[in-house]
Amino acid sequence: MSSSQLCRMPENHLGRLRGAHSVSEEQCSRVTVVQWQALASRHCCRKGEQGQLLLAIVRTVSMKRPLIAITAALVLAISIGGCSTSPEPIELSADTILIDVRTPAEYDAGHLDGAQLLDLNGGEFAAALPTLDPEAAYAVYCKSGNRSGQAVAMMEDSGFDNVIDLGSITEAAASTQIEVVQ
Repeated sequence: MSSSQLCRMPENHLGRLRGAHSVSEEQCSRVTVVQWQALASRHCCRKGEQGQLLLAIVRTVSMKRPLIAITAALVLAISIGGCSTSPEPIELSADTILIDVRTPAEYDAGHLDGAQLLDLNGGEFAAALPTLDPEAAYAVYCKSGNRSGQAVAMMEDSGFDNVIDLGSITEAAASTQIEVVQ
């Protein structure tokens, strides 16, 4: 698979990163080690996907620059070690709106205290998005971090500037110190 094909694939980490950062195919093949590390820590650290991103980076870069691929792999492997520790504490202001984008059944099984349920898969989130205040602060979480990432991307595409992706409910509870309640 060529680096341009890897960058174009929307379901691939690199495709998502490329799309999220408006990186062209040519730029994608020339991303520096420091940029890869920054993208990995921002987009994959909380979601436990570092290994998949590492393989994609190595495959992409190694086709044109083997030394950079090896260096990127080493730098990313070292940074992954830092990702395995507990999440950094996140302090949410009293005005931050906490949104749970899981299903009602998942929400009923346990949610962060004070969270508002807006089911992403059931369409509630998309329906509520136009009614949300784009100037307010939001923190979004789900079961694994996938749906929260989608919801945050939708919010950012709609002009929301103050949105935090808390990832999974476990990561969200650990980083915010907000209790999970039923």
